Amino acid sequence: MWSSEYISSTSEARCYVTDPNCNNTALCYQCAELSCGSKTHKGECPTWLGFVESNCSTTYPGGNPYTCCDCAEADFRCTSNSQCDDGSSCTTDTCSSGTCSNTDNGTCDITPPPDEPPDYECIWPYCLDSGYDLAANCSEDCESANHWLNEVYYICAESGSYYNCSNDVDGGIYSYDWEACYYCGGPCKCADEYGWCMEPSVGSTGRCNSYLTSRKWSTIPESIALCSRGTGVSTPVLNGNYWVWTCDGTDGTCGAAKGASVGCSAVANSPPIFNSLIIKNDKNITVPVETGNKNQICQTAFNRSRSVNFTVGASDPDGTADITNVTLTWNGNTITRKSSIGATTTFGTTFPSAYNSNSIYPFVVTITDSAGNTAVDTSRYFKTWDCKVSISGTIFDATDDGDPVCPSVGFTKQADPLALNFTSLAFTGGGIGVSMTTINSPNYNSGSNYLTWGINTNISSFNTDISLTDPKIRFKSLSSVSWNCPTNTYVDTTILDPYSTDPMSITADFSGILIQDSWWQASEGGVIGNSKVTGQIPITCTTNCQISLNGLVAAPTVENDTTKSLENSQSWFYSATPAKLANVNTNYSYFYSQYFVKKGIGTTLIGNKTITSISDLGSDTNYIYFIDGDLNINGNIVNTNNFLMIIVSGDITVSQDADRVDGILVANNIYANGASNTQLVFNGSLFAFNNVDFSRDYIDRVINNSTPAVVVNYNPKLIFNLPGSVAKVLTDWQWGN
Repeated sequence: MWSSEYISSTSEARCYVTDPNCNNTALCYQCAELSCGSKTHKGECPTWLGFVESNCSTTYPGGNPYTCCDCAEADFRCTSNSQCDDGSSCTTDTCSSGTCSNTDNGTCDITPPPDEPPDYECIWPYCLDSGYDLAANCSEDCESANHWLNEVYYICAESGSYYNCSNDVDGGIYSYDWEACYYCGGPCKCADEYGWCMEPSVGSTGRCNSYLTSRKWSTIPESIALCSRGTGVSTPVLNGNYWVWTCDGTDGTCGAAKGASVGCSAVANSPPIFNSLIIKNDKNITVPVETGNKNQICQTAFNRSRSVNFTVGASDPDGTADITNVTLTWNGNTITRKSSIGATTTFGTTFPSAYNSNSIYPFVVTITDSAGNTAVDTSRYFKTWDCKVSISGTIFDATDDGDPVCPSVGFTKQADPLALNFTSLAFTGGGIGVSMTTINSPNYNSGSNYLTWGINTNISSFNTDISLTDPKIRFKSLSSVSWNCPTNTYVDTTILDPYSTDPMSITADFSGILIQDSWWQASEGGVIGNSKVTGQIPITCTTNCQISLNGLVAAPTVENDTTKSLENSQSWFYSATPAKLANVNTNYSYFYSQYFVKKGIGTTLIGNKTITSISDLGSDTNYIYFIDGDLNINGNIVNTNNFLMIIVSGDITVSQDADRVDGILVANNIYANGASNTQLVFNGSLFAFNNVDFSRDYIDRVINNSTPAVVVNYNPKLIFNLPGSVAKVLTDWQWGN
């Protein structure tokens, strides 16, 4: 049975047999691809031209499966019916709500011929003026009715070729009367792939790709087709503010004319231009860029603030108004825009500590124009970190080397912890003190405390009683092999590369001369001991470094209790057993008996006494005093009478409040202790039955390194001005075994 189907164009008109019993393959044609109506057979949608295939479904005409889909241009919304022209006269083209529709207008419907007649004469009389009406039987007068077969034969014979395959009949549409062609025995002048006769058809007018024409372009992408119908016959060229090109029409069928060409144009657009990125601190003052086009949050120019402002400079050949957006990001984080978009756009943020990292990341500036073109800049790098710098080091003893010289002299021998007495160290920078939390003398480290990068950190203080003089410093980064030698005692944290991924740590060593113990010295007189004389001349002494200047040192044992050799401490000494006083001259009773009892010389004071001046002793014409007890001297004892002798049964102690004591002192033990800013000077002679012990020290203990805290000056006036009765007794003093 024959059927009529929707025909989308006269050049593609088909009819097909739906009778599954049709077995004449020369005459039976399946036209499944045309039965999609307004849809497109799956796979035939021109997606390469920017069309989109969707809403596909499958049916089975004649028992054969096929799939039809919607096919529409991507991102295209029509505004007029003319934009919906599908090139077919068989459809009505309509634009509604931005969507095109193409509806069959019925002008292309045709009536197929009847089935092939049986092979015998005079059947189906055919009347041209009445259509395909069949006679009741074969007895009808065929001549008067223009019998169809005779007509066919007559026409074929007359034309010598075929009928209806080359003549314009049936209202301007070629008759697809395959029977006429079949019986005439000639092929169609122009046949389709199935052998059906085709009508010559003028090609369709070229069509510009609306995806291109509806947008602005800095360049026309090669990947997008220039035409949605026809072929682009020229490469787009820039003509003023437009890209222009031509879309040729499609070829006609069966020798018909080619479709008309159309000119196409799209607005030309120049991409925006990135000009600059300026970084400013919280005071809106420009922060200078560092080497390598980098910045980091700990730069002093940021004022120790994590609030940062930015200004992006941009331009566009199409005018600043063409710039539609400017964005600024860092490490995936969007920085807030603070102004409107334009030639200059400002941004600002406060970098939270969560952003801290050892890595450095670029700022990403993206400038977009109305055509979607962008300018992207990633040339400025930035690092945000905590600015913390740890520090550790060692204290060295340069006593044996003299003054330390950075970086090596005096930095080889670690200080003895006991001699150093190192218990605390603090640095200060920017008004902030940073104490070292771990002290393992002579080493230290900052522990949980930190210096701040970019702040020159001075030494705030060691513990006040540390035994170190004028320390020199050397420092370097943890990974460096070269030491820095500052002229002052400070640590420059900027030696660390803030952009490095290495740990932010500094090694800072100190070296100085250890403060020496206090010591004593005799001048212009001898030093005699019944058992031992021990000097304490420090190794740091460089001038007048002797136990006795211009005098003899004599005792069974003479030594210097430092690393300075005895030869360097006393050039003239006598160390032997005979160098001792006679045993008879060893106690208070002896002097008391010889002077007071036998000669009636002197004044006797009973009990412990404390004096601050000579007048506290009372008045004695011979200036000889016997004290049966201890004597504390808490002030200067200045003798203006040329002779003074104090004999004590107990001990004599001279406090730090006394700087001068004149006279001859005799006691069981003689002590000088405490600390003072001045030297204690004895002008006279000292004799102790047991020990002379000088622990007197300087408040500024570094003075010990060069100057004795106690000096005993021998005063010959005391001998020459002795009262005659006293001189007689003293002449009995003698050397003994």
